[in-house]
Amino acid sequence: MHAIHPDPHRLMVAAAAALLLIVAVLALAPAAGDLDLRLGGSPAASGQPAPVAVRSTPSQPRWVAHPLTPPSPAAP
Repeated sequence: MHAIHPDPHRLMVAAAAALLLIVAVLALAPAAGDLDLRLGGSPAASGQPAPVAVRSTPSQPRWVAHPLTPPSPAAP
């Protein structure tokens, strides 16, 4: 069986392509935050901010105020 020897030119082309891909990803990364990739008609997609759910909560979470109480089966 013959050994397969790597071609140095193909190796250099692959390394150059990988380097160009890395540079392209790093250059496009800041612009990726501006893209809106959501599908469907959510309220935020229409340009209006989503409503914020206001919940009256105690100053401390229940597990901090009463650490030994078991968790309740229903959400408070």
